[in-house]
Amino acid sequence: NAVLKLSQQVTFNNISQPIPCLILQPNKQQRAKQDKNMVIIMPCFPWNNCVLEVTLAMLELDVDKIKQCESQQMKRIANKYETNTEPLGYHTIKQQQEDIDHHIE
Repeated sequence: NAVLKLSQQVTFNNISQPIPCLILQPNKQQRAKQDKNMVIIMPCFPWNNCVLEVTLAMLELDVDKIKQCESQQMKRIANKYETNTEPLGYHTIKQQQEDIDHHIE
């Protein structure tokens, strides 16, 4: 997981604030064509119907900042949409950590 760093200068779909995203593993075809400085991501719900190629510089990888952004986005989603068990469209870092803790016990 990561946060896509958006701003007034760098926008996506008219969004100018950071949003959580999922880093995707490229398949063999994508890997062969992929610029090694680029990463494939899927933005969180409701923009998770697309895949983007971005530079690492556009991603925030600090775990605490990602958790904070995921939490803020889930609150925004809860206020606007009827949510399911994965409101971002994928497991948050907190959910991943809980899954790991559950498997260890």
